[in-house]
Amino acid sequence: MKAVPACLLVLCLLLAPSLAADTGSGAALAEAGVRRTLAAMESAVIRADSGAYMALVDTADPFFAQEQRMWARDLRTRPVASAAFVARSTPEPHAGGFWRAPVTLSWMLPGEDRERSVSYDALFRPLGLKDGVWVYAGREWDLREGAGVRILLEPGDDRAAEMADYLADRVGELRASVETELDQQLSTDPVIKIYPDMASLQKSIALSYTDPLGGWNEPGESIKLLGRRGFVGPRLDTIVAHELGHAVSFEYGPAMIEAPWWALEGIAEIAADPFRPRARPDGAIAMAERGALMPFEALADFRGEAMNHMRAVYTQGRSMLAYLGERFGRDRRNAWLRAMAAGGTLEAATKGVLGMTFEQLDADWRAGLASEDEPDAGTP
Repeated sequence: MKAVPACLLVLCLLLAPSLAADTGSGAALAEAGVRRTLAAMESAVIRADSGAYMALVDTADPFFAQEQRMWARDLRTRPVASAAFVARSTPEPHAGGFWRAPVTLSWMLPGEDRERSVSYDALFRPLGLKDGVWVYAGREWDLREGAGVRILLEPGDDRAAEMADYLADRVGELRASVETELDQQLSTDPVIKIYPDMASLQKSIALSYTDPLGGWNEPGESIKLLGRRGFVGPRLDTIVAHELGHAVSFEYGPAMIEAPWWALEGIAEIAADPFRPRARPDGAIAMAERGALMPFEALADFRGEAMNHMRAVYTQGRSMLAYLGERFGRDRRNAWLRAMAAGGTLEAATKGVLGMTFEQLDADWRAGLASEDEPDAGTP
């Protein structure tokens, strides 16, 4: 070991107190900045002020930025009754100029008598000076990269790591199949986020979201999955292909998200069909036999009556989209979807692309279910 020059040793001893002070000062500024930001986020959520909330969000990541825009917009129509956002300990420095802090977000929904909460390590970043404005950058994630996909998972989550390792080698094939079926390419590589529990997955969508789910995707957002131990193979393939079906269909046009909910889920189910462990029978046939088919208008609005008939949304949606592909061919089925993605109504798309009213199409589909006959080829 080389001897340390006396002058350098003296300089280090002189600087040591100031370096420690700088480190302590940085931590104190970070703690103040993070707590200030959390308090402002809490206030914005309670007031349902989506603009004030988004002013506190780090928008450098376009996927996270879009997810937070939709999260904040939901507050305006489905506000919370109360909220508390707190940091549980002092922030620590993190890579990339971020600081990490364990946080707990708690809230109550109107009409409920129980508190909901999630806890996780969150990232924050100062804008400019450390004693200035700080922004929220979401959860801390570990990254797995595959061919044409980025996968984010909570550090130390073994269940998610198993899923991520599998998907890193699998998503390319799933994506290629879905893009071929829908005759549309994704404009950017997908991001998949694997959440450690149901509450965290639900909270990532909106504070008001309470329905159980295994996957989620909306335009411009990541594909979100629930982490489950041993959940690899065909069942995971089916869920991811379904969510990729959403992502690819959203590329048809900006109004695709406004298409009837049953049509959105129907095409996603068609995209997932090649990866199911076994062929799936048309469940709408059994519904028809029981007299349980719903009017399609009752299955159209994701936030309306359709929420009371979720199983019918998926079952009838898949059946109708399969019927369109069999009767009119894949290209015209996709053109029908594209017409709605361009802003056309269901009726306009059906008349313009299929040459008939939706009422007639619906009647033909129901008649086919009742007889279990294969539909005739060609147009009526």
